[in-house]
Amino acid sequence: GGRLARPALVEEESAPRRDAGTGGGGAVASDQLGKELRGKAILVGWDPGPQKTGSEQREWSPQESLEELGVLCQTMGVQVKGTIMQQFRKERNKSKPLGKGKVEELRELVKFDSEIGVICFDQDLPPRVIMGYKGRIDPYDELVFLDRTSLILRIFGQRAKTNEAKLQVQLASQKYMLPRLRYYLTEGAGLEAKGGSAGGGSGAALKGAGETQLNMDKNRLKDNIKQLQTDIDRIRADRQRKRDASKTQLGLPFLALVGYTNAGKSTLMNRLCGSNEVTAQDRLFETLDPTRRRVTFESGRDAMLIDTVGFIQRLPSQLVAGFTATLEEVAEADCVLHIVDISSDTSDAQVTTVEKTLESLAEYDMNTPQLLVLNKCDKLEEGVAEELDQSLQFPWPGVVGHVMVSARTGEGMDALSAAIEDMLVNHTKFGAKRFRVLVPYEEAEVYTTLKGPPAVVKIVREDYADEGYLLEIVASEEWFRRLEEFEVAADAEFSCTWNAGADAEEELEEEEEEEEQVPQTSEDENESASASAFAKTPRQPRS
Repeated sequence: GGRLARPALVEEESAPRRDAGTGGGGAVASDQLGKELRGKAILVGWDPGPQKTGSEQREWSPQESLEELGVLCQTMGVQVKGTIMQQFRKERNKSKPLGKGKVEELRELVKFDSEIGVICFDQDLPPRVIMGYKGRIDPYDELVFLDRTSLILRIFGQRAKTNEAKLQVQLASQKYMLPRLRYYLTEGAGLEAKGGSAGGGSGAALKGAGETQLNMDKNRLKDNIKQLQTDIDRIRADRQRKRDASKTQLGLPFLALVGYTNAGKSTLMNRLCGSNEVTAQDRLFETLDPTRRRVTFESGRDAMLIDTVGFIQRLPSQLVAGFTATLEEVAEADCVLHIVDISSDTSDAQVTTVEKTLESLAEYDMNTPQLLVLNKCDKLEEGVAEELDQSLQFPWPGVVGHVMVSARTGEGMDALSAAIEDMLVNHTKFGAKRFRVLVPYEEAEVYTTLKGPPAVVKIVREDYADEGYLLEIVASEEWFRRLEEFEVAADAEFSCTWNAGADAEEELEEEEEEEEQVPQTSEDENESASASAFAKTPRQPRS
């Protein structure tokens, strides 16, 4: 038959070989997380049948979900050979999600096509079910059988670079493997301890020496999980401490960038910051660790941007639990920038997925102000997709508006800056407030902090009074509370020895008038230039 004459397959890029999650040597690598991926993949999907109508929330179609599964496989370096779709069955047996005909179809494909090396299910299947199909379809154990969760865990394992990300992926992987250990025991537990009967059965309950080995493996894995959880809890506490300190010291709004994976969050962050410090590539789950950058918008306001891990439909619960330390950055943010790949055919479904994921986070407030940033508008040929346009008419809680941009070309950045400013002013505690303060010369440190760089408030007018620095500023509610002790009445009069600035509107009018006039050189202009230069140097306190 075809499988007996099967030639050696070309090894594709794959995750590092691991044991079954026990950390011990000489272990049998599991299909889900350990075995190397070789050859091409057959994808297996399910048609869920008639869905509820009347909801504005766009769901994924079976074909769209299967196409995304193919992209996930390609991310792991595995090309897709073909797909199989199990049609809707009214009386579906949960223990046998595939009909006999589809199982036989898979068996025939595998038997006569030596290129096939992976079978990937677009569902999370119980290990007993997967092992049952493996015994019937691949009795010689030549293929790797994956479900959606194990595939995503493999990708996260490849992307994890920092110690924190690796710890979180390890925790998620080991929680995933714990209920599957009875099918992937370490060597030495007997031939049948590798899963079912020696002939590739469905994995009946293990007995004898294998049972003892199973208990040993479970205990070791539980100890590993406990230690990993302790390490991650320490990271969470450290993150929370640093986050609280940053908010207290800086007094800046924190903006979290969230979105579906590969929506362009990192590219947008680089564009806003004017740098390429954050790695941005056109591939899934490029960013696993939250990255913070301080940015100054066109309005002059400073804020802290936080780039977070990308979401995906049916994000494994193990990953949501493992990445709690990372996702808390979103829950603690003052505002959310929800990045949407407007060029994608499934952009409306991606919005729904991200919103549902946010809703599932225990500490996230769904009323947190959120701005939809419709990215990649440069790829649009016929405007916004009708489905997305309709979904924007029924925004999720917290959504205050949307703006269209292209992070790659820079199109729409001014509009984005204005929209962010509007969101902060009208929907957060950082709303702009205009007032006057008198900072004594003895408090020169406060004055220096306000002036920057970077400036933490917008100074509209600045004078040097006999009593100290007299400033008219526009600042957030947070900075208003901090400077309350220095506030003075708007009509209070002071003896000023130097006017270091004028009202911003008057300055703008003067600049426009100067542009219309022919430049002239005069003593008055020289005096004005000297005054401007002097204004940039803070005056020393009087003795």
